[in-house]
Amino acid sequence: MTGTLAIWHEPIEEQSVRRGNLAPGEVAADCPTIELHINLWRDSGLHADFVDVGIKIKKGPSLKRLLLFVPAQLQTDQLLDLSSVLKHGTSLNAVFNDLVEITDRSEQYFDTRLGRAVTRIHSIDLEKDITLEPVEIDVLEIGTVISFNREFCDRFQGEHDHYIRFLSYCSEPAFVQLGDYSKRVVPPAILSKHRVNRV
Repeated sequence: MTGTLAIWHEPIEEQSVRRGNLAPGEVAADCPTIELHINLWRDSGLHADFVDVGIKIKKGPSLKRLLLFVPAQLQTDQLLDLSSVLKHGTSLNAVFNDLVEITDRSEQYFDTRLGRAVTRIHSIDLEKDITLEPVEIDVLEIGTVISFNREFCDRFQGEHDHYIRFLSYCSEPAFVQLGDYSKRVVPPAILSKHRVNRV
């Protein structure tokens, strides 16, 4: 897997159009703040690479869909929801690099507290909550758009942050370019279909 990751959202309400790019570090008032956490793992024994993806959605406007482009062709059986692993204190503390307390549990989520900050960690039903869309990157190169649907994004409500984490198995070596890239490195099929203005 070689290429660029991209994350974006579709708003429920039409957002105000702003010409030009935002200044570095500037966030548009009508956009949510989203953090993307990535770990690359290599299992030499299995000759396999794993991409561990965490997405933190901070308080902000409601989302219609949340989308993530991965420069590899994926199937649902190559993905694994990690929320059940995070219910164990050691894993949870490692992810947030601090002592985190679990304060509330339900079937679809559990709440954590670090000081006064509350983060809700959501379970992902890979059959119901997401769709995978293959996207042509180049000749003989296919990527995937992972789309979290409206029903799933409706869970991102309340006066706290929200977090999802999943693992993707890659059958080829993983190398992903990370940085603040402009949309010119995103496959044109994504730019035209999803009207991505800034990634």
